[in-house]
Amino acid sequence: DRRFGFVTTTQAVVPHVFLLGGFVDRILRLFLSEQRPMDNVEQAPDLPEEPEHALGNVSTRCFYHGLCFPRALGHYYRRWVLLEGVDEAEVEAWASSYLAILKAATLAAGGRPLVLKNPPDMARLPHILALFPEARFVHIVRDPYVLFPSIRNFYGRSIEDWQLQDIDDAELEDHVFAIYDGMMSAFQRDRHLIPPGQLAEVRFEDLEADPVG
Repeated sequence: DRRFGFVTTTQAVVPHVFLLGGFVDRILRLFLSEQRPMDNVEQAPDLPEEPEHALGNVSTRCFYHGLCFPRALGHYYRRWVLLEGVDEAEVEAWASSYLAILKAATLAAGGRPLVLKNPPDMARLPHILALFPEARFVHIVRDPYVLFPSIRNFYGRSIEDWQLQDIDDAELEDHVFAIYDGMMSAFQRDRHLIPPGQLAEVRFEDLEADPVG
């Protein structure tokens, strides 16, 4: 939808230099596979990417650093998704980095409003609303019996690419359950903070069957 902008793969991978121009896209294209290894979704420098990946490339305050140290995945999740045990100065530093990423993406998109797909944000509603009180949210609900193996595959394949330590399958599955449970619990706890008319919910299966509808 040309009315909206988004964070691109180039912006997420090289957030410090992407504003230099299209030649950065051309260089990155030499190194990207046509599909993401964890889910076979099409991948290209100018296609959408999660802002969380950009956050990990400009800051230590990012959940996805847990993919490098998977045995500490729970630590990174509690600290930078749930923001537990994080003092106010650290939260402000996290918010400043996130805001800088989105400002740059907005500039690159010619000022168009951004559409973001960033799952960790569902557990950070108070903080996201403090930054963007007029933000609108779309919560896509999926059959958990299908969602669990999908998330398990995402973490497993991502860890293969980034890990600096090993983790066994049982421990990884424990992390997946804890992350899913914690994020959903946080969302259900805080969803009342979203102003009326700013939250839409849809089942993934319905979206897949009739995207336009």
